[in-house]
Amino acid sequence: MLSKYGNYGIESVCIPLGMFTNNLYTGILNIINRNNLKFGVKLPRVVFTKEEEKLSELLEKAKENGASYAVAENIGHVSTIKKAGLVLYAGAAMNIFNSYSVKQCAELGFESVTLSSELLTAQMRDMEKHGIKTAVIASGCLE
Repeated sequence: MLSKYGNYGIESVCIPLGMFTNNLYTGILNIINRNNLKFGVKLPRVVFTKEEEKLSELLEKAKENGASYAVAENIGHVSTIKKAGLVLYAGAAMNIFNSYSVKQCAELGFESVTLSSELLTAQMRDMEKHGIKTAVIASGCLE
């Protein structure tokens, strides 16, 4: 259990990929494993060309430690995530604002997309989902 009060229905935890640059991830992985949670990693919004090799290494390390998905924050992450063999999720920075962008993500192989926080509830509800899961940021600060 995450706490003495239970796990609050939590099924999955997403941690920053940067935690795999050192041993910061060991404590959180112990909690994740103890609670039988699925976990993934969130990529940084911007990755420079000279950082791509390190990004691939970190994704491999995350996968070796049990990560099942990666959150892409820009379209440039797609091929790197696919090469690592992780499931694709689209993060908030992808700015998914309409059915067309959801369809494009579905065609690229995304399993889930985070809808733009600028959408109205009715727009989110009425958006054609093209067979993939949608998520929203309901509370908290945006980057």
